[in-house]
Amino acid sequence: LFLQTFDITLVATTAFGCNDTSSASLSVFPQPDFDFTMPADTGCTPFTANFPVISGAVSNYWTFGDGTISTAPNPTHMYGNTTLAPISYDVEMIGTSAFGCKDTAYTTIVVNPEPITQFSVDFTAGCSPLTVSIENQSILADSVHWTYGDGASSDTLGSIHEHTFVNNTNQTVVYNLVLETFTDEGCFSSYSRNIEVYPNVQADYTHPLEACSPVSFQFENNSQNADVYLWELGNGTVSVAQEPLGGYVNNTQFPDTFDIMMTATSLYGCENTASSQIVIF
Repeated sequence: LFLQTFDITLVATTAFGCNDTSSASLSVFPQPDFDFTMPADTGCTPFTANFPVISGAVSNYWTFGDGTISTAPNPTHMYGNTTLAPISYDVEMIGTSAFGCKDTAYTTIVVNPEPITQFSVDFTAGCSPLTVSIENQSILADSVHWTYGDGASSDTLGSIHEHTFVNNTNQTVVYNLVLETFTDEGCFSSYSRNIEVYPNVQADYTHPLEACSPVSFQFENNSQNADVYLWELGNGTVSVAQEPLGGYVNNTQFPDTFDIMMTATSLYGCENTASSQIVIF
């Protein structure tokens, strides 16, 4: 667009035939056209809009549709959306050419909400194996992805599902339960919680399976991950020793069977029970 100059001539003539001529030049500045195309005009919150340089504009006045303005030639602006529906922002740019002429250009920015990702669990800590009921309470989620921290994953959209966490070590294991949610517009968010799983207690012991009366021996405790023991020796004796002494007498003429039970418990309250029998002749 270029400056155009027009030559204007006025010839004036009187009633007596006399005349005179006057001339002037009129310069007309071109009308600017400041239309522009956005590289991206739709996105997920928070959405950063990059506005282009407007060719031919020597000054710019941007209003972004959210109450903020800018006079930068190609501003960057961040839009938010804390609602549950898309928000449209009407953007206006008033540009001025080198000749002082103005033009207004418009565009619309659409910002989609991100899903609200949340879930609850009935247990955040417990003894192995720990089965946890998980309730998905997310909003706007069209698809989901669960990772349980133990190598397992799931895409279940069920409102409630279960997962069993196992700890075969002798220490507490913390699993990071993560939920990622997605909308059909490509928006994403995540939420996570830790699940503590205490070591599995294994109650185990050995003793003679049969013996002649009278007999006395010490039980061999082979339990794992236990700290407290409760023995019922089947002869009327109860013990909390780690490896108690057992004494058995049979005053009859027939074999007598004694039922033995040991409950092993950890400091976390996890427990397991083992039982056996001994026959005394």
